[in-house]
Amino acid sequence: MSSTLQQEMKLDLVTKGKAEWSYALGFIPYISDYKVKLNANIQDYTDITFDIAALNTKDDDIVSTQTIDEEMKELLNSRNGKDLTDRLVERYRALIHEKKQWHNLFSANICNPSMTVALLFNLYLDVDFVMDGYMNLALGADFTYQCANQYSYDISLFGRKAENHAHKLSREKIDFEFYVLGKMGIRAGLKMEFGVALICKELAKVSIDIQGGPYIELTGFFACSLEQNKSSETGQQPLTDYSCDYWGGINLEAGAYLEITFEAEAFAGIASSSMTLYEKEWPLWSYSTDSAVIVMDIGWKGMPDKITLKGRANNIFDLKEQALGVLTIGLGGSHGDTGMMYPQWMPLDDMVSVSCTGDFFYDTQLGEKRAMAGMASLLRGYANGQLILTFVPPKEDSPYAKFKPCSNKPVTHVIDLEWTA
Repeated sequence: MSSTLQQEMKLDLVTKGKAEWSYALGFIPYISDYKVKLNANIQDYTDITFDIAALNTKDDDIVSTQTIDEEMKELLNSRNGKDLTDRLVERYRALIHEKKQWHNLFSANICNPSMTVALLFNLYLDVDFVMDGYMNLALGADFTYQCANQYSYDISLFGRKAENHAHKLSREKIDFEFYVLGKMGIRAGLKMEFGVALICKELAKVSIDIQGGPYIELTGFFACSLEQNKSSETGQQPLTDYSCDYWGGINLEAGAYLEITFEAEAFAGIASSSMTLYEKEWPLWSYSTDSAVIVMDIGWKGMPDKITLKGRANNIFDLKEQALGVLTIGLGGSHGDTGMMYPQWMPLDDMVSVSCTGDFFYDTQLGEKRAMAGMASLLRGYANGQLILTFVPPKEDSPYAKFKPCSNKPVTHVIDLEWTA
């Protein structure tokens, strides 16, 4: 876990004084009042950040919450998500593939009958209600607040009067970013321990433990960025601008589990050994946000960030030679490969909208799919623009209806285009 608190404050004081003169008997000057104007400019900046990794591993590459935090922020602000997604996929896969280490949260004994055989051996049966949980999570948040205000005071020393007013020097700004990825679970059930102890359990014992009941697991990833700008003056209606970006999804799974283990223990746990004889989970119900598959990026395999064309006869980039598709990521659980987050390119030409900007235009006449430099660019010998691929969500009756955008913004990929004669 890491956390930081940064607090900065700047104070500027500006004072002005002015004497007001009057005349006694019409010709004798004297100071009738002295007025002071005080301006206090206060600027405040607050930043609170925390990152937490709740894992069962000591792998620095996985538990580096600082790196995950930076990649999450970069992904929210990036125009193309593939490279960042690839790195986060590996981290997410490592998180959800970490072995589950269930920790006891609560237990209550129901019954514990026992009997002694041959004065040395104690046969016993312990039945307990238990509740266990585990976490393989990385999460963090960053909160920033900025404001600047001016407070003015007008003071009349001899008149014993004072007035004050305040106004904002800049817009009040609040930024909040949050991310979480990984999995967590909780289970509850009955645990029956049937064993044989030598005189007493503390001395030596061997036992068979059977534990079973329902479980719930939550798997997913989520990041959001909220920005608020607020401007208000005394006596005026506040003006507030909001912007919020987010991406991700969750998968909730419920089912039943059964676990059978063999345990041997001596001298009150100083020497002990255990072995899992049987362990199984049966998913019975699941729910995913919109879908089990989230679309993170679009394009084609080996797609560059920039395409450069050269030559008078080479001013066209033909997309028919490329298999347009979407990069999908499964949420796991019963929808995926037993909780595995898997990236794959699915060829979906009909679900990708193509457009061009700048000096290029997209030509679809006569079945063509190509980006071409305009006539004016051909005359001057160079062209610059962008090729924009946008994912079009499929209809509900489509075989690809499970593919959904991962974000509140359109899933797009932007490629820079350049042509020179």
